[in-house]
Amino acid sequence: MSRISVSPLAPFIIEELHFSRADIGLFIAATYLAYLVFGIPGGILVDRFGVRLSNTVGLAVLAVFTILFTSISMFVEGFVIRFIGGLGGGLLFIATTRAIIIWFPREERATMMGFKQSGVPLGGILSGLILPTLAIMYSWRVGFIVMGIFGIVISVLYLFFLRE
Repeated sequence: MSRISVSPLAPFIIEELHFSRADIGLFIAATYLAYLVFGIPGGILVDRFGVRLSNTVGLAVLAVFTILFTSISMFVEGFVIRFIGGLGGGLLFIATTRAIIIWFPREERATMMGFKQSGVPLGGILSGLILPTLAIMYSWRVGFIVMGIFGIVISVLYLFFLRE
């Protein structure tokens, strides 16, 4: 959800911080830029350190920087925070793909990738339903905090329960 969370919260962020729609677009681009730049180095790290540590670290970085996004007051801060969070998200994307490759036999991998990738639109749906509601009830920042805390909890569970 964190990757696409800026979009449903954009009206609230724009209103409070007076960013332009172009700024919001660049926050989103920062995340994908990080995925792009970190693709090959992330793959090397996953091969070297394994899926458990890579998933844990990737999600933890993404979660912490999702929470840190709530502290921004200037565009540059938001861009840098989204970029660094995107590095964690990029590592997580590679590590989860690697996990499917090593955990499942060849004839089941496409099905498992289908399940994994179904999480992307599901996250978009949940973001669109939950985050604006939290923003209306409390603040746009609450949605980022909730996602970040959820990510930290899952990353701790990864550390203890995810197998190589």
